[in-house]
Amino acid sequence: MIQLSEVTARDVRLGDGKIEIQHDDAVDPAGAPAGAVALVIKGDLFDRFHVDAHVAQKSAGVAVHASLEFTKLILEALVPELTALGNGRGLASGKVQVDIEPGRPLLADVLLTQLWVSMARAAEETSGEPALHRVEVNATKPIHVNVVGDRITLHDLSLATQGGDLHAKGVLDGQKVAATVKGRVALELVQPFTRGMVDKLTGDLDVALEAGGTIDKPVLRGSLTVHDPIHVRPKDFDTDIVVASGAVSLEPSGAAVQKLTIVVDGASTQIDGRVTLGPGFRPETADARIAGEISARLLGFLAGDTVAEAKGRARIKADVKGRLDNPIVSAWLGLGTITFRLRDTGTLVEVQSGIVEVSNSGALLRDVRVVIDEQGKLVIGAAGVRPGQLEIRRLVPFELGRLDFPLHGEQLSYRSPGSFEINDLAFDLDLSGDLEDGFELGGEVRIIAGRYVQDFKLSNLVLSPRVNESAVRPFYEGKPLLEDLSLDLTVRTVGDAFVVQNNIAPEIHIDVALHVGGTLSEPRLAGDVRPTDGRFRIPVLRGDFDLVPQVNHITFVETKSVADGDTPDIRIEATNIFSDAAGNEHVVRVNIHGPVREMQIDLSTAGGLDRSQTALLLLTGRTTTASDRLTTQNPTVGANVNSGLDIVGQATRDTIANVMEPIIGDTFERIVGAQLRLTVGPDGFEGRITKRISRYMKFQIETLQGFQGIGKQRLQFDQWLLDYFTFGAGVQRVVIPQQPGLNETALLNASFELRWDFAIRM
Repeated sequence: MIQLSEVTARDVRLGDGKIEIQHDDAVDPAGAPAGAVALVIKGDLFDRFHVDAHVAQKSAGVAVHASLEFTKLILEALVPELTALGNGRGLASGKVQVDIEPGRPLLADVLLTQLWVSMARAAEETSGEPALHRVEVNATKPIHVNVVGDRITLHDLSLATQGGDLHAKGVLDGQKVAATVKGRVALELVQPFTRGMVDKLTGDLDVALEAGGTIDKPVLRGSLTVHDPIHVRPKDFDTDIVVASGAVSLEPSGAAVQKLTIVVDGASTQIDGRVTLGPGFRPETADARIAGEISARLLGFLAGDTVAEAKGRARIKADVKGRLDNPIVSAWLGLGTITFRLRDTGTLVEVQSGIVEVSNSGALLRDVRVVIDEQGKLVIGAAGVRPGQLEIRRLVPFELGRLDFPLHGEQLSYRSPGSFEINDLAFDLDLSGDLEDGFELGGEVRIIAGRYVQDFKLSNLVLSPRVNESAVRPFYEGKPLLEDLSLDLTVRTVGDAFVVQNNIAPEIHIDVALHVGGTLSEPRLAGDVRPTDGRFRIPVLRGDFDLVPQVNHITFVETKSVADGDTPDIRIEATNIFSDAAGNEHVVRVNIHGPVREMQIDLSTAGGLDRSQTALLLLTGRTTTASDRLTTQNPTVGANVNSGLDIVGQATRDTIANVMEPIIGDTFERIVGAQLRLTVGPDGFEGRITKRISRYMKFQIETLQGFQGIGKQRLQFDQWLLDYFTFGAGVQRVVIPQQPGLNETALLNASFELRWDFAIRM
């Protein structure tokens, strides 16, 4: 006797058992070789199996006759993979017999008197709430499999499921197959074996199949019919693909699809046709028709990670004929309202209408209208213009050829944070090229409205752009096709709605006429940007400077680098009518020139002050440091301290103004339509309201109320008449302290002037 204790196999604890081995006295020793033995082996293993075997040595070899019986065997205890498939459970009862005789074929007989399997599957209630239910398979009659040599016979198999009964029988004789399957298949039972491909598989199929031929070349006949709608949810897809109805009939020569209806998000498509099958059931030729609607969500899923939140549907008609390695394709796609969001940029895209025609030679896009971010409009192949063309060099394997898209855009927007904002953009462009030689974008771009918002910093009267180290990465970075996109663009402004608004310019209107070449990642610019009118201020310096008309240019040179700051070259001239601390007016002229990375500032006045004297005037409000000195024993020290206090005062005013403008000034401008600048310095409170009634008419009120009795109020009106000529009218009131406790109020000063501003360069 052999005692077994705490046996474990495949991490499954089986338990104890015992086996008795005795000499078989019933065996006739005649014919057996000398010393031959005959044994009887009996035992009970693990409280599950009963073994009865007879082993005898004969002259021709060893003979074995064995049987294994089991009753209510718990399958998940022996096969842990069943639990992993879906909390599977099962019971089985039956008997297995094996007979091995020397010189005779193997005989085996399997009889399952009981078989029950149950698995838990995820489902949804009618309310949409997730639920869990179990799918059961139960044998309604004993399952009998007989083996004689290489002939395997499955006698009538009858299984019951919630969807219906399934019957099967068949014979495998060597390589020959003869089998039939009939009944209903619950696809929930198949789902565990499709893990990794689908998250959900439900529905019932009516099956009536006959198999013949050989294993290498099987012959199938019969049909597969959708009984209950089949729901398939592929991995990473958030809705079901529903096969609502239809049938597939099989013949030795091929398969026919009849009214196979596929529904995704309410969009229904019907497929009819026939496919011929070659070795290994590989499709060889097709004659198929597709008609109906296709869901945008399905198209978005097929597009991969490039789009998200796809909604809508499109109408489709398609025919596929001929050999599948070189088919003849004809398709028509009618685009309805389709929306999706580009993952890389977050841009919301709405396709409103359009036609796409597909053939073996390529695809044509006719009047495809797209709305971008609920504002901009893009048209591909507009009516009256040639359609967009996409060449297809080969369908199998798929190979794209040349692309040629005429593009028309309106009311588009584009922003580069911290640099510029284009709020209204239009264009007529041609996008062409192929995957091998790259793509080219050419045509005209029109800027209708926008702002240049990059701030500048001042150091030693040198202006340079302020670098934003946290700027976002360009959308084309890491995408070679976009980075190497060749550009041949003409860019111009339309109207006067493109302005510069940053830390030095409340509003400067500019006119753009540029050619953009190079590539998208390394563009080359050539042309001119003209500031036409407006005003700006220079940090720390007092007053605002008005542009001199018709003399200002920002010139780009194609051979110089924009990224390195070698281009553009700046030529800006402006004037400022400034009243010093004594109430005297000075016409201050500023000339900004040089490359953008280090623009130089030259200052002068109409009265003959040089650069240093003018800078002192704008820094301190005085033309000399000889008067109003702070009382000290050293007059030089007193003058320097006094000037230093004036400079600090102006810097304080600029700092406070920069803090208050985003809080108060921007809100005031949105409500009233005028620019408000409020600031406080050591010498008093200053406020200014500027209203640009039109591009050529400006109205300004400013007041300064000092803490030591000084005060100034000014009203100014300017009207541009024609090139170089401007009419101005103003009223000014100044209060200057003469001695402690006594103020003298200056009379109102009114001025009317006709200005002729014409720059003479030497």
